[in-house]
Amino acid sequence: MSNIPRHLVMFASVVNLECDKRIINMVNSFCEAGTKVSVICPPQSVDNEEELAGLLHKSATVYRLPQYFPEQYDLGEYLGYSLSTLPQRLYSKLFSMGVYRQFDEPISKLPWGARQLLQAVADVWYKRVIKIRQDGLANHRYWNIYLAQQLPPAMFKKYKDVILLDCYDYFFFIQTLIINKSIEPVDAVFCNDLSTLPAGCLIKELLGMTLIFDSHEAGVYAIMNPRHKPIAEANERWMYDLCDRFITVSDSCADYFVRRCPSLKPIVIVNGYPFPWDRLKDAPTLKAQLSLPASAPLAVYVGELSPLSYMDRFIHAIPYCKTNLHLAILGHRGDIERLQQISKELDLLGKRVFFLGRVKFSDVAGIIYGADFGIIPNIQNNTNPPWSILSSKLFDYVQAELPFISDFGPQIQKILDQFNIGQTANFQQEPAAIAKVLDAFYKQVQAGDFSSQERRRAKHNLAWPGNVAELICLPPAVESSLPVAGKVPMSW
Repeated sequence: MSNIPRHLVMFASVVNLECDKRIINMVNSFCEAGTKVSVICPPQSVDNEEELAGLLHKSATVYRLPQYFPEQYDLGEYLGYSLSTLPQRLYSKLFSMGVYRQFDEPISKLPWGARQLLQAVADVWYKRVIKIRQDGLANHRYWNIYLAQQLPPAMFKKYKDVILLDCYDYFFFIQTLIINKSIEPVDAVFCNDLSTLPAGCLIKELLGMTLIFDSHEAGVYAIMNPRHKPIAEANERWMYDLCDRFITVSDSCADYFVRRCPSLKPIVIVNGYPFPWDRLKDAPTLKAQLSLPASAPLAVYVGELSPLSYMDRFIHAIPYCKTNLHLAILGHRGDIERLQQISKELDLLGKRVFFLGRVKFSDVAGIIYGADFGIIPNIQNNTNPPWSILSSKLFDYVQAELPFISDFGPQIQKILDQFNIGQTANFQQEPAAIAKVLDAFYKQVQAGDFSSQERRRAKHNLAWPGNVAELICLPPAVESSLPVAGKVPMSW
């Protein structure tokens, strides 16, 4: 199709790319439509490159940003500008680290005392720049030196603050790849969040590329840095205006963005699976994997274990459950050690509470199949406002054909109004009260209140259609007459 880009560069700000199923699914959808996709993302925190290769289409390439541009590369050659613009202290650090190999010999010939002094100055500078980056200021002055040389004055004034949103490296990296002809010509750039959008806008304005933006969150609500939030609030509207296509994850988020920028026509693509999940024949159920009898009540939770997961309340609730409910937890990072310790102290670990650790997102539905129901524990006290959240856990439970019970959220309730596959509740309570809610829900599940036919209907209707990339790239006038990917019409 003529509107599909030949080569798309995607900015993905997630460190562990293989954990983000939305980005992986989006990359693969474009590749399947005939697009070559180059994904640029931060350095990997753990080595999961083999797993990532198994998840990505063969037409996708991943480029990792360097840990710190100034310390890692010969910027004079790499970015194509004069070394005379660099501060003397930056020279010193680069020299002391041997980054400029051509200067190794002159440095080695310096008197020992001079070399020691040079190293001391470099160490002070290095600690300062690391502190600046940790504080979120990101060596702003240094990057502005470069931007001021590259941009017309009016454009430099427009971008000199907004480039602070942790996105400067993306701009310099893609510019470098283009200057050095390291990748094929690019005709579209795809940004996955507000922190990378300024780099996408800058590239669009300088190079005339199509700009696609997929906002996974409710705009500035996702920005936690107190220095960054006012910058984003002051600049988000004009950045949204520059987007050729605008995608978001729920109806409420779409409404929010239109209020912020009335010219927008957002496409809603929920965090669903790219196609309905099929269970492998004879695959063991979750109860079988845990050596539990088929009659044992079993709830499951999928997700990270941060304090905002509230899973400590649910572990404390298990002893109060009169149904003898068991709980399986799929997740890692965050509070996992503390949660395991709570379970151990309550004498539940490995008996009624099970930690399965991290599971590849492509395997989640197969792992959790056979549990009695899923849990979405906290919507009302999340970092995002409760009106915006359509939890990705919901789609895992739907594809595994599990009923689920969720903390109340309007977007989740809209799904439950269309498909009788679960209910919302108030989980902002003490563990004993939560236990009563879980017991009552389990009894509903056992009574057949959520039929297998209804769960299968949800499973097929909440998966993406096969033409997501085409829907994104259609002109707005054409797109508005077609069904939106993963969005369920209220009449269904």
